[in-house]
Amino acid sequence: MNSPLTINPAMTGAFDGTYRFSGIYRNQWRSVTIPYNTLGISADASNFARVENMGAVFNLLFDQAGDSHFKTIQATVSLAWMYPFDRDKKEYLSFGFQGSITQRSFDYSKLRYGSQYVSGDFGGYYDPTNPSFENYAVYSFVYPDLNVGVYYNWQPKKRKRFSTGISIYNATSATQSFKNNPFIHLDPRFNYHADGIIQLNQRVDIMPQLLLMKQGTYYELTLGGMAKYYVSTGKYNYRALYVGIYSRAIDAAYLVLAMDYNNWHAGISYDFNYSRLVPASQGRGGWELSVSYIIPRIPNRFKYRSCPDFR
Repeated sequence: MNSPLTINPAMTGAFDGTYRFSGIYRNQWRSVTIPYNTLGISADASNFARVENMGAVFNLLFDQAGDSHFKTIQATVSLAWMYPFDRDKKEYLSFGFQGSITQRSFDYSKLRYGSQYVSGDFGGYYDPTNPSFENYAVYSFVYPDLNVGVYYNWQPKKRKRFSTGISIYNATSATQSFKNNPFIHLDPRFNYHADGIIQLNQRVDIMPQLLLMKQGTYYELTLGGMAKYYVSTGKYNYRALYVGIYSRAIDAAYLVLAMDYNNWHAGISYDFNYSRLVPASQGRGGWELSVSYIIPRIPNRFKYRSCPDFR
């Protein structure tokens, strides 16, 4: 929920404000191998370039995984157009498009292969001068990509909302090979998501959420939700606390703690792994931190001419 532009480009500009700046960081599998690190930053705007109902965003993603320091650096630009069904935009449909440029690379010197281990009288040993019998054509490549999505939002009251959306990522099925194999492609990723807000009482809201992703033969289903407690609701003294629990089917459960402080939102979550990786992971997954800041809408300043009062 704190990285919406990696789920659906149609959510570009879908926030209450003028500009939004976000950052998210994840550290995973420290108990298994060299930690996987992911960092994302983004800046998006509603009514971009003073065009009503037009949203735009720039997003930068960095990911490094495993022994080979396999890196993914991705820059994306998104545009979305909102079609409101009423004057107050309590119900609207949004269409989004996202173009990206991605670089992928790895460090060959960090890898060791079975053919480089030699048996000896006193046990085996590693000899880096032995050949690996791997023939890489390149150690880095760049590819463009396209993502599209549709998003629907209905919010009849401030604390009552339902939204849902579908999207397709990697629509161009770009080639993915360090050996120049033209038959290895990045499968499209199909996403369906839904969430809502249900007011329980004056202080508490319930926020259920669902995310289903499918890519090739793989899928991921995440279910859960948060409870939101309003500490104070003043215009310049807004405070709220969140606590939530989610589950990724047959993989992990994770806890979420977050808070709102005026125009700031910050959160932290932690995974508890329960898949077949438990013997290696010991149940430990990864930390994730997020923060965002929204610049509120600037009220219109009407021009006027002062008239003298001759009374």
